[in-house]
Amino acid sequence: MSEIKWMKVILAVLMIATLVVGIRAFTSTETAQPEESTLEKIERTGKLTVCYIEWPPTVIKDPKTGELSGHFVDMAVYMAGAMDTELEFQESSWGTFPADLNSGRCDLSIAGTFSTIPRAKAVAFSTPISYIGNGAVIKKDSEFEGYSSVDEFDKEGITIAVLNGEQGHEYVKQNFKNAEIKVLQGSDLTLPLVEVATGRADIGLADSITTTRFAENQPEVVDLFASNPYNVNPIAWAVRYEDQEWLQFINTAIDYMDSTGKTREFEERYDVKWLRPKKEWSVE
Repeated sequence: MSEIKWMKVILAVLMIATLVVGIRAFTSTETAQPEESTLEKIERTGKLTVCYIEWPPTVIKDPKTGELSGHFVDMAVYMAGAMDTELEFQESSWGTFPADLNSGRCDLSIAGTFSTIPRAKAVAFSTPISYIGNGAVIKKDSEFEGYSSVDEFDKEGITIAVLNGEQGHEYVKQNFKNAEIKVLQGSDLTLPLVEVATGRADIGLADSITTTRFAENQPEVVDLFASNPYNVNPIAWAVRYEDQEWLQFINTAIDYMDSTGKTREFEERYDVKWLRPKKEWSVE
């Protein structure tokens, strides 16, 4: 076969190969479907799955019926109603809610979560709903009553009880080096405070709402920072990082409930006077 004929054969083979590759690429492009977003999934299925952690008054769980209430629950119910979407609740914990979100167990966490820098590495937080600080419970008439700063507790021989994943736990991990840290498992924020009341810890850390309510009902303990909570942080909801479209929707919903007075209505329903609404917060 002449050189010219060989060239024609080679060119013909190359053209066929190019055509086949082009057809496959075109077919692949035509059949490939973009990944469904969380908002699209919710609209398609008509169901929104929400993770919660019991934390009165944001989330209250009836011990007999398991029925949920609280102003964060009411906000979620109102939002789902406006979306014409069925609402399904899944219980979570302070240590596991990021995993529950990222595994797809839930689409939204309405846990009253401090939106901190360490937590922001794992989940995306909504616009703040309110602001709140942290407190410390000690035994009444103990040597610690004269302490004015939580950092004074970082001494050898002092046992501090915290709940795994809760803001008090994160604070001592970042700032304490000498005290003995007793990390408790569960979702009940009063567990570290019970350790103090029963003499199994010197100090119990929790959010200032929990420490104030606990001290009011337990006369043998004192809420050391009741009038001046430390480490004030924003409280927010959370979604997966890749859910930016869904996060934008959540932020819009929160802003709408704020501007129309629905958030305040739900807070007043549960006598929430001691939370700091974001519109009233200012740095002193």
